[in-house]
Amino acid sequence: MKKKILAISMAAVMAMSLAACAGGGSSSAKKTAAEGEAAVSAETYKLTFQTCLAAGTPNYEMAERLADSVKKASGGRLILDVYAVGAISEYGEMANAVKDGTLDMAAISTGSQSGLLGKKAYLFGGSGSPGGFNPDEFLAWVYEGGGEDIMREYIDPTGVHFLTICTASGAELFCHSNVKLESVSDFKGVKFRTLGMWADVLTEIGASVVNVAGGEIYQSAEKGLIDAFEYCDAAINYNMGYQDIMKYIGVPGIHSPVCTEAMYINQDTWNSLPEDLQTILYECTKAMALESPYYFAKQDAEAMKKFEEAGVEFFTLSEETQKEFLDITYELQKKYMEEEEGYKDIFANQKAFLDQYKKNDKTVQITMSTYDFDLP
Repeated sequence: MKKKILAISMAAVMAMSLAACAGGGSSSAKKTAAEGEAAVSAETYKLTFQTCLAAGTPNYEMAERLADSVKKASGGRLILDVYAVGAISEYGEMANAVKDGTLDMAAISTGSQSGLLGKKAYLFGGSGSPGGFNPDEFLAWVYEGGGEDIMREYIDPTGVHFLTICTASGAELFCHSNVKLESVSDFKGVKFRTLGMWADVLTEIGASVVNVAGGEIYQSAEKGLIDAFEYCDAAINYNMGYQDIMKYIGVPGIHSPVCTEAMYINQDTWNSLPEDLQTILYECTKAMALESPYYFAKQDAEAMKKFEEAGVEFFTLSEETQKEFLDITYELQKKYMEEEEGYKDIFANQKAFLDQYKKNDKTVQITMSTYDFDLP
């Protein structure tokens, strides 16, 4: 049901993008007043666009796809010049780089924006809310539950324009480690690389949380500076080569069931774009967000098979252990509700939407399939 809804929404968005393309056209000839249509500028706009991950990752591939679709839809009038993280701005400075105009736009993990948005950042996707939305649920909240307006309400006052969500991938791997971390007590004293709300959770249970940049994880683990870590979903982690240095992978990714990127754009850059190009950029970005879960799911499935073939051993958290982590998470969230204005309101909005969404899904959607049977 939920995938059908998103597929219909995606089709509608793509149709709107095509309409925008038709409205822009590639001709530089001005429409006459008698034709009763506004003139379309022939000026070309080139925007500097940086992703929050490295070249060669699925996220970077999606950024290049976005650049292609925007170019086609605008008839070549809007060009996105794509750069990998660190090429112009370091990961932690991307929001400021967009704000001051060093970057025109950037795909940013909102979970990393707690310095600007407070703990509310963890509710806006990114890599951030343990036991939260999955990709379908999050995108449904964003586009059908008012989430996009809520995010804009809090992000825009920081000095950038929140365009919309640009990617949503599935759960991250719970951890890579050389010891099994199957219970809450197993984390005590473990040097664990993480960030965001999961860092708060692990600190609560006695882990030694280490903040290491993504590009430094491999070397840190290889040298024994960290005992375990979480980073991204399977496809990205396999490309990072973690199967060569870590014996175990823990699942499921309860710490980060969805990983999203939000598209930030410099306010002056946004204001400088003609209205039709603003529409094209928005609709193409939204279309990519709705497409992205399926692209990432395929990449991750292939990567999981590669991890198995490489001899990595998997361990699974019991339901009891997952519940313990959720209990700890919710106690922290109650503190956030008391201490930070707006957090409780956003959480309540998400809870009301998700309660209704899940009730329908659990009631109507099947849980068994003929594809579960072996071929004859």
